[in-house]
Amino acid sequence: MSEEQVEQSDESWGAIEGLSASQKRSYLTSLYIIACVDGDFDESEQLFLFTVAQQMDLSPDEFEASLPDGEIVLSEVALDAPEEEELRVAWLRNMILMVAADGVLTPSEYQTCMYFADQLGFAPAVVDDVLMSLKK
Repeated sequence: MSEEQVEQSDESWGAIEGLSASQKRSYLTSLYIIACVDGDFDESEQLFLFTVAQQMDLSPDEFEASLPDGEIVLSEVALDAPEEEELRVAWLRNMILMVAADGVLTPSEYQTCMYFADQLGFAPAVVDDVLMSLKK
């Protein structure tokens, strides 16, 4: 994946156009899980998630339905990933932005990102490449 694929305009940071309703819910679920996996769903992560939902024109009910209730068992979470590579690239990039939102990358966030990257069809090295590009 090139840096050009990783970059996204400021106008749509977080939002992904072209997802089905089911994919939007799955996308928000993955962002929420990434944000919560370290046990600290902080204000910057909440703002990021809420902004994404607004940008994708989700109603409050749709937004609420996207957030899992109770204990999350990662191995039971299956993403409804889009076929289009550009949408999957945006999805991965935004998950990594969620990880970076609070400025701390925990091992659990990293492993969860790797798990979801695999479901999106990306090799582990891609996550590392995106993380490195964000540090620049």
